[in-house]
Amino acid sequence: MVDERSSPLGRVVGTDGQTRLEFRRDHSVPVEDLWSAVTEPDRLARWVGTWSGEPRVGGTVKFQLLHEPEPMEPEDVTIVACDPPRLLAVDFPSPDGPWRIELELSATETGSSLLFVQSLFGADQAADAGPGWHWYLDRLAHALGEAPRAPGWDEFYTPEVRAAYGRPTLS
Repeated sequence: MVDERSSPLGRVVGTDGQTRLEFRRDHSVPVEDLWSAVTEPDRLARWVGTWSGEPRVGGTVKFQLLHEPEPMEPEDVTIVACDPPRLLAVDFPSPDGPWRIELELSATETGSSLLFVQSLFGADQAADAGPGWHWYLDRLAHALGEAPRAPGWDEFYTPEVRAAYGRPTLS
């Protein structure tokens, strides 16, 4: 059973006919520091990617996701909601329609908590999205000084990780 308070493993949740992938990660840093790590370009570059442009609700920024061995092409990401240091919601383009990513941050007695949610077009998409976001959130923990350096993508993306998110293992 996944500990819903804080677990590296994401979970697929279906409510009201919608499917989403959720990760809850607790951190020892204050919520303002966590907000900085998930919104400021120089801090984002340490774990997930970079962005440029004029950030505003309803506007777009160019976001370049880190990927191994080469970064992805920059994409126009739309800022849907922003309420510092509590909520950031963005839409990433995809062939099926926008992928909504929501980051909900809260203060805790020991630091802060991050609820990362990605809306999916079906539960089968968790097999593709789950391992990637798991890896990036592990990299965030390292960037915050809370965990050892995350392994490279090829080391991380094992049959066990694929199976945890519903992808059949390859023999």
